[in-house]
Amino acid sequence: MIYFLMFSLAFWAGFSVRRASLCLVRATHEIVHRKPAKTMFFIMHAMVVALSITIPAMVVFPDFILLAPSYGLSTFLIMGACLYGVGSSINGSCALGTLNQLMSGKIEFLASIIGIAIGFFGFLTIQDWISLDKLQSAKMINGKIIFFVPLILLVWSITIFQTYKFFKTHQGNKLRKLKQYITSSVARDYVGISIFGFCSGALYLILGGSWDYTSLIQSVETSIYTSRVFNLPILVTTIALIFGMGAASILSKDFQYQKPEFLSFVSKLIAGSMMGVAVGLIPGGNDTLILHGIPGLAIHAPIALVVMMASIAAIMWISKTFSNSKA
Repeated sequence: MIYFLMFSLAFWAGFSVRRASLCLVRATHEIVHRKPAKTMFFIMHAMVVALSITIPAMVVFPDFILLAPSYGLSTFLIMGACLYGVGSSINGSCALGTLNQLMSGKIEFLASIIGIAIGFFGFLTIQDWISLDKLQSAKMINGKIIFFVPLILLVWSITIFQTYKFFKTHQGNKLRKLKQYITSSVARDYVGISIFGFCSGALYLILGGSWDYTSLIQSVETSIYTSRVFNLPILVTTIALIFGMGAASILSKDFQYQKPEFLSFVSKLIAGSMMGVAVGLIPGGNDTLILHGIPGLAIHAPIALVVMMASIAAIMWISKTFSNSKA
């Protein structure tokens, strides 16, 4: 029964996020090029909705809900986040965006996932020389109620305000009728990303750990490398996530097979390898940070995400400057 619930939540998370095309590279591109920051808004909204699910559970069941493991601000964290940002820029998509592109028919992005696996395996071979400062090991919430009550009020206030502002902003002439609004692409995107955030928060409470495909790669390779037991729930949620994204692609009829080009495939393989090494250094990819770190209040998660975006923005600025000077 619990596996069916996990599969259902992950399936609808994949189905709903497929339309919004969440991607850290895309979000940074919109900001750098001064376009409407739609993707960044969706990422923030998804995280806030997830927090609106996890924080109340932490308050009501303080003896049963665990915090996500947090890591200190270290050289390895900064190096990993920068490397991940550079790799994502070369790849053209982050972990979530890569899966989205693959589900659109761009088969060359399969090289990125293979690269992440290669890069993380490379990290496992040198991990004994790397020291990650773990601040907490999934400690219980009990004793922190005074902190969490104001936090839950803040998060729910943001959620309500965002929703109110969104509906008020999009009450134009074309969307005055309820039927027109519900069927509009704007509303479907917003509702979809809200469902994604809800499913993310619920899966965090059920699993108590990561459920993204980057974590699946880590779990499989770590189990092989250390002869430990493989984490089956992550396999279930990853399969469900892919099925959900695939179903959304088929229903929306936006799947178009694109034959991979050799140079692009190699480029994405290298970029993915950089991202894979970074996954070990941070630890976690941007999908892990968004889907597990933020809902679980991991201290290092927002820091790593900001550094990733700063690195992506720096690469975009350098590329733009070089192109302008060449022209």
